[in-house]
Amino acid sequence: MMIRTLTSLAILFALASAGRAQSDESSADTADRPALKRPFELPQAELDNDAVSELTRAIEANASEGLYVKRSREFARAGQWSKAAADLRSAAEVGDSAMRRMQAGICLLLAKDRMSYQPLVEDMLERFKESGSYYRTERTVKMCVLPTDPIVMRETAFEMIDRAVRASGSSPWAQYFPSTQAMVRYRYGKHSEALESIASSDRLNERIGPSQDVTAINRFLEALCRAKLGDRDKAQAAYDHGETILCEVFADPELIREHGFWTDFLIAELLRREADSVLAKAGAEKPAKQ
Repeated sequence: MMIRTLTSLAILFALASAGRAQSDESSADTADRPALKRPFELPQAELDNDAVSELTRAIEANASEGLYVKRSREFARAGQWSKAAADLRSAAEVGDSAMRRMQAGICLLLAKDRMSYQPLVEDMLERFKESGSYYRTERTVKMCVLPTDPIVMRETAFEMIDRAVRASGSSPWAQYFPSTQAMVRYRYGKHSEALESIASSDRLNERIGPSQDVTAINRFLEALCRAKLGDRDKAQAAYDHGETILCEVFADPELIREHGFWTDFLIAELLRREADSVLAKAGAEKPAKQ
């Protein structure tokens, strides 16, 4: 019961997206808070075989997008990323969904299955490159540039994300679009411009109602940009902020079952791993002070 209570509090915190800054906490609050486990590790639970069996029977009786998504979450919760990706791809075929294809791609990257990732993203490009939906456009270009070696040509990536950003002004999720724009700009070496997109996303995120997944993604993107620009101290501070969010909000596997934006935290984790590597390299190359 205590575990479920703590889980519910974590989920409510993520959904409410309080965006509370550590510097604003009183010393008493800081003293009462348990130490965060670092470095962050993806939460993982034992596979719930009963839940998987029940969902499998339901799928066999009457397959639906929702059932495949529910079973994918059970596999993801247990760290079985390839199986989660397979179910999300099945869900995408039922619903022709860019969202499910994006989620499948994220799971494939966590499974380190680039051979399956590449054709998935190429299929998304064929389906959604010229889509009139700015949501589909943003999700597609995000999958093109999430790996360290982008799948799409530079000009195509910039055209797609700039079009999506322009069209997303009235979206209730507008903060996600400049965040993805920052990812595109970073991936193609536009580090200062990427920081501008991050600042735009942060402002929208604050105005709309801070989402912790966006904040975490932005902080790891900021860490990557600042490391490339040679400002390792600010890069480390941004990294630490992002990791704190993951440790506080995404530390329990139950979040995968219950949070609607669970895969956005997985994007943050992929970027955290990349930022960790870049910062480690920057530290090794930094000349020692005399």
